[in-house]
Amino acid sequence: MGAAGLALGVEAAHGASLAAYVPRGCRELAAASGSHTALGQGVCLSPSSCCAADHTFYGLVSSADKEGVEGVSVGAILSDYQRVRVEDVCKRLNLQPLAYLWRRNQEALLKEMISSNIQAIIIKVAAFGLDPDKHLGKTLDQMEPYLLELCKKYEVHVCGEGGEYETFTLDCPLFKKKIIVDSSQVVVHSADAFAPVAYLRFLKLHLEDKASTAL
Repeated sequence: MGAAGLALGVEAAHGASLAAYVPRGCRELAAASGSHTALGQGVCLSPSSCCAADHTFYGLVSSADKEGVEGVSVGAILSDYQRVRVEDVCKRLNLQPLAYLWRRNQEALLKEMISSNIQAIIIKVAAFGLDPDKHLGKTLDQMEPYLLELCKKYEVHVCGEGGEYETFTLDCPLFKKKIIVDSSQVVVHSADAFAPVAYLRFLKLHLEDKASTAL
C-alpha cells in the first residue's frame, strides 16, 4: 500500500478524480494548517491506526453528510482487506464505494501517477533492495526505474501494494498549496541486514503557494 495506498477521498461522485491517485501518507499538514481545504478537495484520513481507522472513517463520512457526499474513493489496487472494509462502511452509510485503481497494472499506474504531476516522496521502506539511506525522501519519479528493476528481480510491487514502501504527497493538481519539508529525521524500526525497515519522521512542514501558470 504505497504509491496508491489508502488515501480515502470523500467526494460528491461527479466522476473519477485524482483523489484516488493521491499517494498514501500521514496528514500532519492538515493539523499544522488547521484545514484540509488548504491542500485540496475531499477528506483524507491517515491509516496510522488500523484498529481505529473504521471508527474514524465512519465519523468523517457521517459528518460530511451536510456536504452532499454520495461516494467514497479508495486507492486500493490489490488489497481485498482495504476494499472490503471501505465497502462495508459505505453499505452502512448508503454511499457508493469507488475503487478506480482496482486491479490496474501497477507499472502503467505508476507511470500514470507520475505523468499526472503527483509529487510524492518515499517515507517508509520495508523490502529487500530498498535502503533507508539511499531511498527515503526520493520522489516516485526518481524511484521509478529502480522500482521496475526490483520488480523484475524480486517481484516487488512497483506501487508498494505489498507494503514494500509508503509515500507522502507533497504536491498534486488537487492541492491548492504545495507542502514543503523543512526538516526530518530517519527512524530505524528494524535494522535487518537484508530488508531494513525505516521511516522518515517530519519535524517541520509548511505550506507554500504554487507558481501560477499562464493559460
